Amino acid sequence: MKLSKLFFLIAVFCTLSSFGKTTTKSREFYQIKTYILQSSKQVETTEKFLKEAYLPALKRIGIKNIGVFKPRVTDSLKKIIVLIPFSSMKQFVSLDENLSKDKAYLTSGADYINASYKEAPYVRIESILLQAFTDHPMLEIPSLNGPRENRVYELRSYESATEAIYRNKVDMFNAGGEIILFNRLAFNAVFYGEVLSGAKMPNLMYLTTFDNQESRDSHWKAFVDSPEWKGLIAMEKYKNNISLAWFWARIRKRTPKLLYPDKGFLRFALEIAEKIEEELEKEEEKIEEKEMEIAEEIEDPFGTDENDLPDTFAQVIRDHGPDAVGFYVSGQLLTEDYYIFNKLMKGLIGSNNIDTNSRLCMSSAVAGYKQTLGMDAPPCCYEDIDFASTIFITGSNTAFAHPILYRRLEDARKKNPDLKVIVVDPRKTDTAKEADLYLQIQPGTDVALYHGMLYIMLWEKWIDESYIKAYTDGFDALRDLVRDFTPKAVSEICGIKEKDLYQAAQWFATSPATLSMYCQGLNQSASGTAKNAALVNLHLATGQIGKVGAGPFSLTGQPNAMGGREVGGLDRKSVV
Repeated sequence: MKLSKLFFLIAVFCTLSSFGKTTTKSREFYQIKTYILQSSKQVETTEKFLKEAYLPALKRIGIKNIGVFKPRVTDSLKKIIVLIPFSSMKQFVSLDENLSKDKAYLTSGADYINASYKEAPYVRIESILLQAFTDHPMLEIPSLNGPRENRVYELRSYESATEAIYRNKVDMFNAGGEIILFNRLAFNAVFYGEVLSGAKMPNLMYLTTFDNQESRDSHWKAFVDSPEWKGLIAMEKYKNNISLAWFWARIRKRTPKLLYPDKGFLRFALEIAEKIEEELEKEEEKIEEKEMEIAEEIEDPFGTDENDLPDTFAQVIRDHGPDAVGFYVSGQLLTEDYYIFNKLMKGLIGSNNIDTNSRLCMSSAVAGYKQTLGMDAPPCCYEDIDFASTIFITGSNTAFAHPILYRRLEDARKKNPDLKVIVVDPRKTDTAKEADLYLQIQPGTDVALYHGMLYIMLWEKWIDESYIKAYTDGFDALRDLVRDFTPKAVSEICGIKEKDLYQAAQWFATSPATLSMYCQGLNQSASGTAKNAALVNLHLATGQIGKVGAGPFSLTGQPNAMGGREVGGLDRKSVV
C-alpha cells in the first residue's frame, strides 16, 4: 500500500460546511471531478459555470451536499475539484440526461456549454467514481470552528499493489477499526470511498478536515502514536497494508545480490530506528563526551542473514560511531522513501553519509542548471509537452528509453499537426526516424551545434532582447564566445548541412513555445556540463523559458532522481 496522492484543499463556492444531515444508511456513490485549467479565462469561465449553472442544477435534481475545492499548491496548470454525492448509481447515470432537460442550466451555463473548440473552457476533465465504505456509508458534516481561511481539507488517495491487498486495506478501515480510530480522534472525516473507476487502480480515497494546519499535524501525530494504530499495524493480516514490500520485492528481483528485508522498507526503517534509539540511550553519556572512532576495518558488516540487519547496523554505530555507516540510495525510490532515508541518516543516526545515484547519473545536468539558472531546478514539467510548438530532442533516444513519455509526445502531435520535432543524435535512432528535422552530428560536437544556432539567432535578430535585459547577466560574453561559430564552420565541425542548421535555429527561436528534452547523451560525457549550459543558454537568449510549453527539460536515466535531490541528495558542493 502506498500513499499515492495527498491534496491540501481550499473550499470554494458551495463547501462542506453546507452539508445537511442524512437519514438513509444505504451506501452513497461519489464522483470527484477535477477540472484542469491553464489560462485565467478558463478559470473564470469554469468558476462562473459551476457557481451559476452546474451547482444550482444539481440542487434542483436533489443533490445538495456538494463540495468545491482548489488545491493549496498548484503548478503551471490550475485545478478545481468538485465532490458530488449520489444516492444511487441510477442517479449518477441519469445526471447528464436530467441536465440536458434543465432550461435554466442550459441558459446560465451557455458560455461554458457552447464554447468553441478554439476556446475550450478547460484543458481536460478527470473523473473518479467511488462507493462509500460500509462503516461510513454517508457523507458527514465536518465540525469546524476555526476561521474559514485557516481550514484544512485533506484528500488522501491510497493505491495497492494487488486487488487482494486492496480488499484487505478496506477491511482494515471497516472491520479492523481504523474508521473508529479516526472518529475517536475527531478527524472530521467527510467520506471514505472505494474507487470503482479511475486512472489509478486499485485505490481508495478519503477526505478529512481540520480547523488549521496545526490541528491537522497534531491529529496525525496522535493517530501514529495511538495504541490502536500500533496494534493494527502489528497484526499479521494487516502488515503489508502499510509497507512497501511489493516495491522492494520488485527491486530485489532485479538485484538479487542485495539484501532487502521481506518485511518491507517501512518496517525495516522502523526497526533500525528502534534499535538505534535503544543503543543511544545506553551510550548517551559516552557519546556526548567523545565521538567514537573507527577502530578496525569492518568486514561484511551486514552478515548473511537479512533478519539480523537492523541489529548489526545498530551494533556498527555503537562500536564505531555514526560515520562508520552510510546509505547509497537508488534513483528508483519514491520521494517519500528518499525523505525517510535522509531523516534516518541525518536526523537519527547523526551522519551526513548519504548519497544518491544523482552523483553519477545526473551530476552534469545539476551543474549545468546551477551555472545558468543558479539552482538545480528544471523549469518544466511533463504537461509542457502538451503545449509545446517545437520540441528539440538532443542526447536522448526518447522513443526507446522513455516510451511512456514518448507516447505523450505522439499524442501531442496528433492534437497539434503543426508541432515540430527536431532530433540531434549521431545515431539514426527510433526517435530520429520520426523527426521533422534530423541533425546527424558528429559525436562530441553538441556544443558547437548550439553555439552555431545562437550565432544564426543573433544574425537574424531572433533573440529576445527584452528578456535578456530583464532577466539575464553576462550575455555580451556569450555573444563574444559564439562569434567564431559561423554556419559554415559549424556545418563542417558537425557534419551537417547549413540549411538544416538554419532551419533548426529558426524553429527553436521563433516558435511560440520551444521545449528541449535531453538525457544521458549530454549528461554522461566528458563535457556534459558545457553541453547542458550551452543548451540552456539557447532558451535564455530566445526567452523560451518561464512559460507554458517551453524550457530546458533534463530527462533522467532513473525515474525519480529529481525527487532524491529535492529531499537532500546531491546537496554538497563537490558536484562538477
